[in-house]
Parts: sequence; C-alpha cells; structure tokens
Amino acid sequence: MLTVRYLILFLLLAPRLVSQVDEARLLRAISAVESNCNPAAVGSHGERGAEQMLPAMRRHYGTPMAMLHDLERQLPRIGIDPTPYTLALGYHLGITKLARREIPDSAVAYAQRVRAIYISP
Repeated sequence: MLTVRYLILFLLLAPRLVSQVDEARLLRAISAVESNCNPAAVGSHGERGAEQMLPAMRRHYGTPMAMLHDLERQLPRIGIDPTPYTLALGYHLGITKLARREIPDSAVAYAQRVRAIYISP
C-alpha cells in the first residue's frame, strides 16, 4: 500500500521534475538579444560576454547555464512556472524583482524578444 502511495506521488510530481525548457537553446536566444552573440561584448554596467553577465553574478554562479538552472529551480518557489519567457525575465531582472512582480515594460519587451528567438526554427 505504501508503495502505491509513493508511485502516485511520483506520477504527480514527475512532470515538474523534468525540465520542459531547452536551456542551451534558451541561452543562445539570450545571447542573441544581449550581445548579438558577441563573446567580447562589454555592457554599460560592466556586463561581459555574449550573455552579458555582471562580474558578481559570474563569481556567484560560475556560468550563465548555472544561473538558468538556479532560476528554473527558484521560479516555482515564487509561484511562477519556468518557461522560456519567465526564465528570460528572471535572467534579465533577477529573482528578487521577479518575485516582487516589479516588471518594467522594457523587461517584458526583452523577454518577448528572447522567446521569439527561442521558438523560431
């Protein structure tokens, strides 16, 4: 009987355990929007590389992919499904502003551009 309960619990949670987002493809879309995929790009606030990560974020996460993994894990905790659009918002704004729902129009436009590139063939 206990095994059946665990099986039911697993079947309910399994879809959430497997990412529905192709993170490598999403990172390419972010790079296209951030810097036109230029690895030598330097942003106006000190962002660096194709993905335009701030040095402090790079020290904390190591790689943009690690940052996406962390966002994908954190979004459900604040009641947001991790989709290409919401992950792009989180990448652009940070989890704190996203959790507070402080989303300016410029961030919406950014996430829409990333999502459009992500879904294009």
